[in-house]
Amino acid sequence: MEAAEPVYNLMKIRSIWSDVAYWGKCVEGMLSSVIPEGTLSLGKSYRWCVRVADHSREVKIEPIAWSEWVGFTMAQSLE
Repeated sequence: MEAAEPVYNLMKIRSIWSDVAYWGKCVEGMLSSVIPEGTLSLGKSYRWCVRVADHSREVKIEPIAWSEWVGFTMAQSLE
C-alpha cells in the first residue's frame, strides 16, 4: 500500500555510548542508506533508528515517529 503523500526518512546512528556518529538527511522513500567511508569504526558497536517526516525539511509528524533503536557491530575487517 502506497502512502497518499510522499514519505521522507531520516537515519541516525549512535555509538553504544550515545555519541552521534552519523546524522543523515531526509530522503524520500528511503529503502537503504550508504554511510560515508570513515564515519564508522571497524569492530565498534552502534545503534541506528529512522524518523518519518512529511517532507524534506523535517517537519515533525505528531507524535514524532522515531523507530526503535537497532544495534549492530562493524566487522573487524572489510576484506
